[in-house]
Amino acid sequence: LDAIVRTVNPRARCRSFDVSGARAAWCVEVDPNAEPAQEPAAVSLAKLSKGATFRFVPRRQAPA
Repeated sequence: LDAIVRTVNPRARCRSFDVSGARAAWCVEVDPNAEPAQEPAAVSLAKLSKGATFRFVPRRQAPA
C-alpha cells in the first residue's frame, strides 16, 4: 500500500493502526515538508515494460 500511496504523492506515507472491530485499518498522511520518497524499484521496472502497450494482431481468416 505504501508504494501505491507514494506513487500518488511522493510525500505521503501509509501506516496501519487499530480500530475497534476492524480487521485492518490504514491511515495515509501527507507531510508537505517531508522529502519526497524515491520511486520504488517495482515502479521503475513497470515503466520499462511493454506489457501495457501490447496488442494482439487480428488473425487472418482461413480460406473457405
